[in-house]
Amino acid sequence: MKLFRYLLFVLLIFTVNIAFSQNYFEASLLQKDSIAPDFELITLDGDSIHLSDYKGKVVILDFWYVGCRPCLKAYMDIKALEEELGANKFVVLGMNPVTRIKKIKRYIKKGKYDDMVVICSKEVKNNYKIKAYPTIYVIDKQGKIVLATAGYYSNLKENLRKVILEESNKGGVRKFH
Repeated sequence: MKLFRYLLFVLLIFTVNIAFSQNYFEASLLQKDSIAPDFELITLDGDSIHLSDYKGKVVILDFWYVGCRPCLKAYMDIKALEEELGANKFVVLGMNPVTRIKKIKRYIKKGKYDDMVVICSKEVKNNYKIKAYPTIYVIDKQGKIVLATAGYYSNLKENLRKVILEESNKGGVRKFH
């Protein structure tokens, strides 16, 4: 009986800790309706891109790293939505902090990630207040953040679907600063 109570107590503490940590990380992210900071980053192919290159499109910034299981689960949700809603509804930029490009390319070659991957600089990571992985930002056609979320949770896909459908049907021109 004591063991049962102890295990129940540990499970309760673990559950509260997970809930608190997700809320903590999400509270520290950039706020909804704020303008997404523009950036210039390098793709795995060596090309330079700016967030502002995607004006007029809904953009998902998917901050992830190789070997992160929750990151892979979140990405599978994004891919399922791409298949369900159509690839023209949004653009995915995989924001990876790893500077060892060979490691990322091996991961991609295994079929784990097939959207554009950019090497995320420390400056961009700080500008977007990344403290946990995965972290996902959805940016509307006007350049505003419409969803900021950290960690993986069971209704992530539904939250993304709702925001993407709302935003992809709106018009407008992107603004960046």
